[in-house]
Amino acid sequence: MIRNDLERKLYDGAVVMVGRGGRIECCETVGYADRESGRPLAEDDVFAIFSITKQMTAVTVLQGIERGAFTFRTPVAERVSYSPALAFAVLREVVRRSNGRNMRFRDILARDVFSPLDMTDSALGICNDLAERAVPVVVRDRSPSTLDPDRIERMGALILDPGANTEIPAAGVVGTAADVFTFAESLRRGGEGPRRRILSEATLAFAVQDHTGDMPNDAWVAARESHGWPLCPAHLGLGFFLRGTGDIPTPFGSLASPGTFGGIGAGSTVFWVNPERDITFVCLTSGLLTYTGSMLRFQRLADVAISSLV
Repeated sequence: MIRNDLERKLYDGAVVMVGRGGRIECCETVGYADRESGRPLAEDDVFAIFSITKQMTAVTVLQGIERGAFTFRTPVAERVSYSPALAFAVLREVVRRSNGRNMRFRDILARDVFSPLDMTDSALGICNDLAERAVPVVVRDRSPSTLDPDRIERMGALILDPGANTEIPAAGVVGTAADVFTFAESLRRGGEGPRRRILSEATLAFAVQDHTGDMPNDAWVAARESHGWPLCPAHLGLGFFLRGTGDIPTPFGSLASPGTFGGIGAGSTVFWVNPERDITFVCLTSGLLTYTGSMLRFQRLADVAISSLV
């Protein structure tokens, strides 16, 4: 399916990793890192993972709650709305100030998430030793969308510039598919990492419950109107998207169990964990689609993966 998409030039390349019960069942790299130059995509190439960064930032927030620095009820926000940037800038400050104001958030994320999980090819804002493997951010589908293509490309160039020294807690992490898979696997195992636990099972179980009930997601209004999608619940946990129930558009697949959780990044990246079926899925792609186009693409891929394993 991916190769057919690439031949149609819908996007440029993909690294896909699928695991069940901790065993990797599929690891495939196809297509281009840079179609224009003919550079093939490599399994250890470094991607701007965009909003999957949010789930990593969310882990540091949950860690702060476990330390008692603040609580689940500490007043921060108003209504249900997927916030592309500002909400996680606030959460960064909540974490940073509770850790001591002299420490940068990129260093907190490295200390508390990347290091315990041996995610050696990940950073908040690219560094020189990762830059030579970076996959350029190019938007292939430039049709009208909630995400402006030129803005996404500018942000990608900023994130992938070692001299920019960026720190964007909602979208600024770079990393390999293997590192994202390691992060997802730690969540499948209830917060246990290869070196040490990053969250307790109790905290993670609470975070991946549906905390928004029947409320819809304000950020999906334009997508619903342009595609004729039905009004449906937001299905949001604390920092994680959830599959939820119903025949609805979802990047985690129609066949996914309701408790499936994960994240999706601007037209190019996704990870999800299906605890009931013990499946972990990661796909990082080059050549960005629109937000809705990418979500529907990942829904197809997820259903292919689930139906192959179950």
